[in-house]
Amino acid sequence: YETEGCFNNVKRGPQEIPQQWYNDSIYVTLERAGKKLLREVDYAEDSYFIEGWGYVLNQDNSRYEMSIFLQDAQGKWYESDVYRRYRTDVVKILPAQQNIALSGFVAKINAKMLPVGEYKIYLFMKDRCSRQRLLKDTGAVLKAE
Repeated sequence: YETEGCFNNVKRGPQEIPQQWYNDSIYVTLERAGKKLLREVDYAEDSYFIEGWGYVLNQDNSRYEMSIFLQDAQGKWYESDVYRRYRTDVVKILPAQQNIALSGFVAKINAKMLPVGEYKIYLFMKDRCSRQRLLKDTGAVLKAE
Protein backbone atom coordinates (compact mmCIF):
# COMPACT_ATOMS: atom_id res chain seq x y z
CA TYR A 1 0.00 0.00 0.00
CA GLU A 2 1.17 3.53 -0.65
CA THR A 3 0.62 6.27 1.92
CA GLU A 4 3.74 8.35 1.39
CA GLY A 5 3.12 12.02 2.03
CA CYS A 6 -0.46 11.36 3.14
CA PHE A 7 -1.72 11.79 6.67
CA ASN A 8 -5.11 10.85 8.00
CA ASN A 9 -7.20 13.69 9.27
CA VAL A 10 -7.51 13.76 13.04
CA LYS A 11 -10.63 15.55 14.20
CA ARG A 12 -12.65 15.87 17.34
CA GLY A 13 -14.87 12.88 17.83
CA PRO A 14 -18.33 12.89 19.37
CA GLN A 15 -18.91 14.54 22.73
CA GLU A 16 -20.07 11.20 24.10
CA ILE A 17 -20.60 7.69 22.79
CA PRO A 18 -24.10 6.17 22.92
CA GLN A 19 -24.09 2.94 24.92
CA GLN A 20 -25.60 0.97 22.02
CA TRP A 21 -22.45 1.61 19.91
CA TYR A 22 -20.34 -0.60 22.19
CA ASN A 23 -20.58 -4.00 20.57
CA ASP A 24 -18.80 -7.33 20.78
CA SER A 25 -19.77 -8.30 17.22
CA ILE A 26 -16.64 -6.43 16.03
CA TYR A 27 -13.48 -8.49 16.00
CA VAL A 28 -10.24 -6.51 15.88
CA THR A 29 -6.56 -7.36 15.97
CA LEU A 30 -4.10 -4.52 16.46
CA GLU A 31 -0.65 -5.21 15.03
CA ARG A 32 1.03 -1.86 15.66
CA ALA A 33 0.27 1.29 17.62
CA GLY A 34 3.19 3.64 17.92
CA LYS A 35 5.59 6.06 16.41
CA LYS A 36 7.66 5.53 13.30
CA LEU A 37 10.62 7.87 13.21
CA LEU A 38 12.10 9.56 10.17
CA ARG A 39 14.94 7.06 10.05
CA GLU A 40 12.48 4.15 9.78
CA VAL A 41 10.48 5.46 6.83
CA ASP A 42 10.83 8.17 4.21
CA TYR A 43 8.21 10.60 5.50
CA ALA A 44 8.62 14.31 6.03
CA GLU A 45 7.36 14.14 9.61
CA ASP A 46 7.38 11.73 12.53
CA SER A 47 4.18 9.72 12.47
CA TYR A 48 2.02 7.53 14.67
CA PHE A 49 0.81 4.38 12.97
CA ILE A 50 -2.13 2.29 14.09
CA GLU A 51 -2.32 -0.89 12.04
CA GLY A 52 -4.35 -4.06 12.16
CA TRP A 53 -7.50 -5.66 10.87
CA GLY A 54 -11.11 -5.94 11.94
CA TYR A 55 -14.52 -7.06 10.80
CA VAL A 56 -18.14 -7.39 11.91
CA LEU A 57 -19.00 -11.02 12.66
CA ASN A 58 -21.49 -12.68 10.27
CA GLN A 59 -22.21 -9.47 8.33
CA ASP A 60 -21.46 -8.25 4.80
CA ASN A 61 -18.35 -6.26 5.67
CA SER A 62 -18.43 -4.31 2.40
CA ARG A 63 -21.26 -2.30 3.99
CA TYR A 64 -19.06 -0.81 6.70
CA GLU A 65 -16.88 2.27 6.79
CA MET A 66 -14.05 2.05 9.27
CA SER A 67 -12.18 4.61 11.38
CA ILE A 68 -10.12 4.80 14.56
CA PHE A 69 -11.42 6.53 17.67
CA LEU A 70 -8.95 7.68 20.32
CA GLN A 71 -9.95 8.62 23.87
CA ASP A 72 -7.65 10.69 26.07
CA ALA A 73 -7.38 10.50 29.86
CA GLN A 74 -9.99 13.26 30.29
CA GLY A 75 -12.54 11.35 28.17
CA LYS A 76 -12.22 13.54 25.08
CA TRP A 77 -12.71 11.67 21.79
CA TYR A 78 -10.72 12.03 18.57
CA GLU A 79 -11.34 10.33 15.23
CA SER A 80 -8.89 9.36 12.50
CA ASP A 81 -9.72 8.06 9.06
CA VAL A 82 -7.99 4.87 7.96
CA TYR A 83 -6.56 3.51 4.75
CA ARG A 84 -8.10 0.11 4.01
CA ARG A 85 -5.69 -2.74 3.25
CA TYR A 86 -6.23 -5.93 1.34
CA ARG A 87 -5.66 -8.93 3.65
CA THR A 88 -5.51 -12.29 1.86
CA ASP A 89 -4.29 -13.88 5.12
CA VAL A 90 -7.53 -12.91 6.89
CA VAL A 91 -9.64 -14.27 4.01
CA LYS A 92 -7.80 -17.60 4.28
CA ILE A 93 -8.29 -18.00 8.03
CA LEU A 94 -11.92 -16.79 8.06
CA PRO A 95 -13.52 -18.19 4.88
CA ALA A 96 -17.05 -18.10 6.35
CA GLN A 97 -16.97 -14.31 6.85
CA GLN A 98 -18.40 -12.21 4.03
CA ASN A 99 -16.33 -9.58 2.18
CA ILE A 100 -13.43 -9.30 4.63
CA ALA A 101 -10.67 -8.93 2.03
CA LEU A 102 -10.42 -5.22 2.88
CA SER A 103 -10.47 -5.80 6.63
CA GLY A 104 -6.97 -4.39 7.07
CA PHE A 105 -6.48 -0.79 8.13
CA VAL A 106 -3.74 1.76 8.70
CA ALA A 107 -4.17 5.10 10.44
CA LYS A 108 -1.18 7.37 9.85
CA ILE A 109 -1.23 10.41 12.12
CA ASN A 110 1.22 13.30 11.99
CA ALA A 111 2.80 13.36 15.47
CA LYS A 112 2.27 17.14 15.69
CA MET A 113 -1.52 16.74 15.29
CA LEU A 114 -2.06 14.83 18.54
CA PRO A 115 -1.62 16.43 21.99
CA VAL A 116 0.83 14.70 24.35
CA GLY A 117 -0.81 11.96 26.40
CA GLU A 118 -2.11 8.42 26.36
CA TYR A 119 -5.05 7.42 24.20
CA LYS A 120 -7.21 4.32 24.34
CA ILE A 121 -7.66 2.94 20.82
CA TYR A 122 -11.07 1.89 19.50
CA LEU A 123 -12.22 0.58 16.12
CA PHE A 124 -15.38 2.27 14.81
CA MET A 125 -17.58 0.66 12.15
CA LYS A 126 -20.37 2.62 10.46
CA ASP A 127 -22.95 0.74 8.37
CA ARG A 128 -23.55 2.56 5.07
CA CYS A 129 -26.96 0.89 4.64
CA SER A 130 -28.48 1.67 8.04
CA ARG A 131 -27.96 3.85 11.09
CA GLN A 132 -25.96 1.13 12.85
CA ARG A 133 -22.75 2.27 14.53
CA LEU A 134 -20.40 -0.14 16.29
CA LEU A 135 -17.42 0.57 18.54
CA LYS A 136 -14.88 -1.87 19.98
CA ASP A 137 -12.09 -1.21 22.47
CA THR A 138 -8.89 -2.73 21.07
CA GLY A 139 -7.37 -2.95 24.53
CA ALA A 140 -4.34 -1.02 23.27
CA VAL A 141 -3.00 2.44 24.13
CA LEU A 142 -1.23 4.97 21.90
CA LYS A 143 1.36 7.08 23.72
CA ALA A 144 1.74 10.52 22.13
CA GLU A 145 5.00 12.23 23.07
